[in-house]
This record gives sequence, structure tokens and C-alpha cells, in this order.
Amino acid sequence: GIPVEEALEFYRFVQNLPYDISVNFFVYDVWITDNKADPMVVRESDITGLGPVECNLESMGSFAESIHKIICIGSHEALEELVRRKEEKFDGMEMLFSKAGYLEITSRKANKGRAVRTVCDYYGISPENTVAVGDEMIDSSMLEACGLGIAMGNSPEKLKLLADMVAPSTDDDGLYEVLKDLPLRRASK
Repeated sequence: GIPVEEALEFYRFVQNLPYDISVNFFVYDVWITDNKADPMVVRESDITGLGPVECNLESMGSFAESIHKIICIGSHEALEELVRRKEEKFDGMEMLFSKAGYLEITSRKANKGRAVRTVCDYYGISPENTVAVGDEMIDSSMLEACGLGIAMGNSPEKLKLLADMVAPSTDDDGLYEVLKDLPLRRASK
């Protein structure tokens, strides 16, 4: 995770920018925000069906040692500017878009590629024998870690260039169209 003090320093940095960006912390599966009434938070809550806990983020150190993920919600342009203006002191953080208007921030040590390798190690499977499918830049390390990385047709061009294969768009049943023709087999137990 991201040490609490580093996460709070990032929170203060964002609060001092001239943009309307909602900063949300996640500690395991607990979503923490400083304003549950913020329209961006309300919209996300409606979409996910999850309810955030509201508290003064400055008090995080009293009940958590690290923040597992930070999600910044705002206009895509404002979030792109945040990434551009990010200070060197935040270089230990990985900042990737999970969709337009959603910037996910984790420790550089925690990413989907590392998760794939951890799961493969646990089950004794070579990453070369795995398939990953993604549609946003947050999926890039996962696509690179697997033997076959598939980007959806609606993915950013940068992700498509990293992928081994590009499927049709999610709107066109792209995942089904690609997987139906792959010679997949069950892993032995």
C-alpha cells in the first residue's frame, strides 16, 4: 500500500490544484471519502452500489497504516493535468486511468501484472500459459505479464500497441468473439 502520510501529502497536493477532483481512499474494501455528498461520489456510489464512509482524511493515520488505493474522480482533462503536474515526491505511486474521469493510484509495487505473477506462483502455473483481457491503461502490466494479452477494440491506442491481440469492441461482444476461437484448455488440478 501507500503509506498514510504519503497518501495525505498527495491529498493535500490535489486539494491545492485549481480543479474539481474528488480524492477517495480505499483501505482493503472500505471506501473512505471526505464528502459523501460530492456529486462525483454520489454518482460512483449509484453506479457501484457501494457506500463510502465519510471522515476527515487527515485522521487516516489513527486507524490505518497504509492506503491500498486512491481513486481520483473528475473531468478527464483535470485528471490528465494532475498526472502532468504530479511532483517527483509521488514517483512511488502508479497513476493509471481505469476509465475516463477515473484515475487509480496505487503503490508502484502493486499492479495487476504483479497480481498475475503472484496467483500463477501460488497455483504453479507459468504466466506464459495465461490470458489477460483489458480495456484501459490500468490493465497494461497485466497484459504484459500474461502469455497472451488481449486489448479490447475500445481500448486506448497505447494499450492496443502493448497487446498481443486486439479484440473487437466490448459493445460488439469482442471478448466472446476472441475467446471462442482460442484453443483454451482447463488447467489440471
